[in-house]
Amino acid sequence: MLSVPWFVYVALFGVLFSAYMVIRTTREERKIEDSYIEQEGHVYIERMNEEKEKRAKRINKPEAMLKMYIKRTVSFKNGPFAIFGQLLILQQHPC
Repeated sequence: MLSVPWFVYVALFGVLFSAYMVIRTTREERKIEDSYIEQEGHVYIERMNEEKEKRAKRINKPEAMLKMYIKRTVSFKNGPFAIFGQLLILQQHPC
């Protein structure tokens, strides 16, 4: 142990300290990134919920329900005048 120069010990200490600092900063950055990702996830979920509420409000309106019903029931297989038949059915049905 006495045959190794002192600056070798200093260099070894520097390498170990540098490795410790790399590990510590990596953990801190990971925590910051995770919190940022979580925050962005909450923002995204909030936007999705707002969009669902808007759609629910829009769908509960009679005009929108009529359009949605027609879109679901009318297809091109029924022919170009099928929409008029659907409208007649809807007029006869009490809502």
